[in-house]
Amino acid sequence: MVRALALALGIGFALACPAAPPVAPGEPSAQPAPDAARIELRYQGERAACALLPAGEERDTCLREAAAARAEALRGRLDSGAADYDANAVARCEALQGDLRRDCISRMRGAGSVSGSVEGGGLLREYRTRELGPDPGR
Repeated sequence: MVRALALALGIGFALACPAAPPVAPGEPSAQPAPDAARIELRYQGERAACALLPAGEERDTCLREAAAARAEALRGRLDSGAADYDANAVARCEALQGDLRRDCISRMRGAGSVSGSVEGGGLLREYRTRELGPDPGR
């Protein structure tokens, strides 16, 4: 229960305080400077979530991770991962051609239905397209 609450608090703070997009090393940032007050608030929330964990290695690791995330956020290099996830999903379709690629990208962006689970071995994304053939009466 405590671990679930700590995780929920951590996720809540992560969603409430989104991170700045990543910047390649040596590349000037096109983003505004990180909001230090918001980053500090997020860090304090993560520390509070860590404090709910049992004393020991798990709590220590949680605190180290929170501090590392804070440092990266202050440098403007903490990424939520959403952009990479979307890009990776669409990149899987690059090997396909024409209509197959178009349909694949549609599936990756949510068209059609999804069944299965990661735990169960994978997700099946299905998108049906009806194609009408030539009129047999002609």
